[in-house]
Amino acid sequence: AGNRAAVSSGRFTALISLVIEDVSSYPNPAKNYSKIRFKVSGNQINADEISVKIYDVAGHLVADGSNIDMRGAKANVFEARWDLRNKKGKRVANGAYIAKIEVRDPINWGKKAKYTLKIAVLK
Repeated sequence: AGNRAAVSSGRFTALISLVIEDVSSYPNPAKNYSKIRFKVSGNQINADEISVKIYDVAGHLVADGSNIDMRGAKANVFEARWDLRNKKGKRVANGAYIAKIEVRDPINWGKKAKYTLKIAVLK
Protein backbone atom coordinates (compact mmCIF):
# COMPACT_ATOMS: atom_id res chain seq x y z
CA ALA A 1 0.00 0.00 0.00
CA GLY A 2 3.09 2.23 0.08
CA ASN A 3 2.84 3.07 3.77
CA ARG A 4 6.11 3.68 5.52
CA ALA A 5 6.74 3.41 9.21
CA ALA A 6 8.12 6.60 10.65
CA VAL A 7 9.96 6.53 13.93
CA SER A 8 10.84 9.79 15.55
CA SER A 9 13.78 9.85 17.85
CA GLY A 10 13.90 11.95 20.98
CA ARG A 11 16.18 12.59 23.89
CA PHE A 12 15.30 13.23 27.45
CA THR A 13 17.10 13.71 30.71
CA ALA A 14 15.92 11.94 33.83
CA LEU A 15 16.05 14.30 36.81
CA ILE A 16 17.00 12.74 40.11
CA SER A 17 14.75 13.72 42.98
CA LEU A 18 16.29 15.90 45.66
CA VAL A 19 16.98 13.91 48.84
CA ILE A 20 19.06 14.60 51.96
CA GLU A 21 20.76 11.39 53.09
CA ASP A 22 23.67 9.98 55.09
CA VAL A 23 23.18 12.58 57.84
CA SER A 24 25.45 12.43 60.87
CA SER A 25 26.17 14.76 63.77
CA TYR A 26 29.43 14.43 65.67
CA PRO A 27 30.50 14.58 68.35
CA ASN A 28 27.16 13.85 69.92
CA PRO A 29 26.85 14.85 72.71
CA ALA A 30 28.75 17.98 71.69
CA LYS A 31 31.15 19.70 74.07
CA ASN A 32 32.98 22.42 72.10
CA TYR A 33 31.43 22.22 68.63
CA SER A 34 29.11 20.11 66.52
CA LYS A 35 29.59 19.10 62.89
CA ILE A 36 26.66 18.04 60.76
CA ARG A 37 27.64 16.12 57.64
CA PHE A 38 25.12 15.20 54.97
CA LYS A 39 24.84 14.23 51.34
CA VAL A 40 22.42 15.72 48.85
CA SER A 41 21.38 13.55 45.95
CA GLY A 42 20.18 15.33 42.89
CA ASN A 43 21.58 17.86 40.50
CA GLN A 44 24.62 19.99 41.23
CA ILE A 45 23.90 21.75 44.52
CA ASN A 46 25.93 24.59 45.96
CA ALA A 47 25.94 26.04 49.47
CA ASP A 48 23.62 28.91 48.45
CA GLU A 49 20.73 26.46 48.17
CA ILE A 50 21.30 25.03 51.68
CA SER A 51 19.94 26.32 54.96
CA VAL A 52 20.92 24.89 58.36
CA LYS A 53 19.16 26.27 61.43
CA ILE A 54 19.42 25.23 65.09
CA TYR A 55 16.47 25.53 67.48
CA ASP A 56 16.11 24.87 71.19
CA VAL A 57 13.38 22.50 72.37
CA ALA A 58 11.04 25.45 72.95
CA GLY A 59 11.26 26.26 69.23
CA HIS A 60 13.38 29.41 69.50
CA LEU A 61 15.94 29.99 66.75
CA VAL A 62 19.41 29.64 68.29
CA ALA A 63 21.72 29.60 65.27
CA ASP A 64 21.47 30.04 61.52
CA GLY A 65 23.67 30.92 58.57
CA SER A 66 25.14 33.90 60.41
CA ASN A 67 26.93 31.67 62.95
CA ILE A 68 27.04 28.26 61.26
CA ASP A 69 30.05 27.66 59.04
CA MET A 70 29.12 25.77 55.85
CA ARG A 71 31.88 23.85 54.10
CA GLY A 72 31.93 23.25 50.36
CA ALA A 73 30.96 20.02 48.76
CA LYS A 74 32.85 17.10 47.35
CA ALA A 75 30.48 14.85 45.43
CA ASN A 76 27.50 16.68 47.00
CA VAL A 77 28.67 16.00 50.59
CA PHE A 78 28.36 19.07 52.82
CA GLU A 79 29.46 19.87 56.35
CA ALA A 80 28.06 22.50 58.69
CA ARG A 81 30.06 23.43 61.82
CA TRP A 82 28.29 24.99 64.80
CA ASP A 83 30.44 26.44 67.59
CA LEU A 84 27.64 25.95 70.16
CA ARG A 85 27.00 29.69 70.39
CA ASN A 86 23.71 31.44 69.93
CA LYS A 87 23.11 34.35 67.56
CA LYS A 88 24.31 36.79 70.26
CA GLY A 89 27.64 34.98 70.57
CA LYS A 90 26.96 33.35 73.96
CA ARG A 91 27.53 29.64 74.59
CA VAL A 92 24.32 27.66 74.73
CA ALA A 93 23.23 25.75 77.82
CA ASN A 94 23.37 21.98 78.21
CA GLY A 95 20.39 20.28 76.64
CA ALA A 96 18.84 19.06 73.42
CA TYR A 97 18.74 21.10 70.24
CA ILE A 98 17.05 20.52 66.90
CA ALA A 99 18.92 21.03 63.63
CA LYS A 100 16.81 21.59 60.52
CA ILE A 101 18.42 21.21 57.11
CA GLU A 102 16.64 22.51 54.01
CA VAL A 103 17.92 22.22 50.46
CA ARG A 104 16.23 24.19 47.69
CA ASP A 105 16.10 22.55 44.26
CA PRO A 106 18.15 24.73 41.88
CA ILE A 107 15.90 23.83 38.94
CA ASN A 108 12.54 24.30 40.68
CA TRP A 109 12.82 26.69 43.63
CA GLY A 110 9.37 25.69 44.79
CA LYS A 111 10.69 22.26 45.79
CA LYS A 112 12.69 21.65 48.96
CA ALA A 113 14.17 18.64 50.68
CA LYS A 114 14.06 18.78 54.48
CA TYR A 115 15.73 16.82 57.27
CA THR A 116 15.60 17.22 61.06
CA LEU A 117 17.99 15.79 63.65
CA LYS A 118 18.74 16.16 67.35
CA ILE A 119 21.97 17.46 68.84
CA ALA A 120 22.77 17.01 72.52
CA VAL A 121 25.02 19.59 74.19
CA LEU A 122 26.82 18.46 77.33
CA LYS A 123 29.76 20.51 78.63
